[in-house]
Amino acid sequence: MNKIKADVVEIFLSIQGEGIYIGYPQLFIRFANCNLNCYYCDTLIKNTKTGKLYKSQDNYQIFQNPVSIEKLYEFIGCFENNYYHSIALTGGEPLLAINFLREFLSHIKNKNIFLETNGTLPAALLEIIDFVDIISMDFKFNSVVRQSIDYSVYKEFINIALEKNLYIKIVVSDDLSDDDLKIFLEFGIPNYIPIVIQPITTKENKIKVSAKKIIKIQQLLMQKFSDCRIIPQTHKFLELL
Repeated sequence: MNKIKADVVEIFLSIQGEGIYIGYPQLFIRFANCNLNCYYCDTLIKNTKTGKLYKSQDNYQIFQNPVSIEKLYEFIGCFENNYYHSIALTGGEPLLAINFLREFLSHIKNKNIFLETNGTLPAALLEIIDFVDIISMDFKFNSVVRQSIDYSVYKEFINIALEKNLYIKIVVSDDLSDDDLKIFLEFGIPNYIPIVIQPITTKENKIKVSAKKIIKIQQLLMQKFSDCRIIPQTHKFLELL
């Protein structure tokens, strides 16, 4: 029996509420912990002793952390009679559990694997890239997240992720600087990669950026990228998990 374990916050079936796969049913596995500390984060979760397995919105069971690979297989089996497009690995930052993911994904068969990531752990991505089908990568601007991220890790991450179906989300607020946008445009990202402009949403489900600012950003990015869309976090408005 494999002894590798990981902390899992929750497992649930819902629709994807962000990005270009919005509306698709997915089986979400939310891992604990993140290596960033974005001030607006609504899912940053530290180590937790228990997690929740949702069989429906109001029907769930508590499980103990950390979870073994065998136990996670068992939990996924609870949804074998449900249709879903893909298994979404989310967080927190799922790539922090790279040892667990490497073993877990190597035994998942006939499932699309959808990785939601902050894009700052390229070495970890390289270890599981063969098992991943879709990558939703956040490009977090320092002027928005209010911390210092070395943008060079994004370049390395993107070069690896290009092997798969990749799209990039940029989280924006009124704080987004022209200098950061210039850096993004000159970053060398292929112009065919879909770019999603995702405005920050408050806990009260209000968009925390002006419409004028959002449109200005889109107009600027469309000078380079052929597929550039404004997509807010719709699951919040629908009050879904």
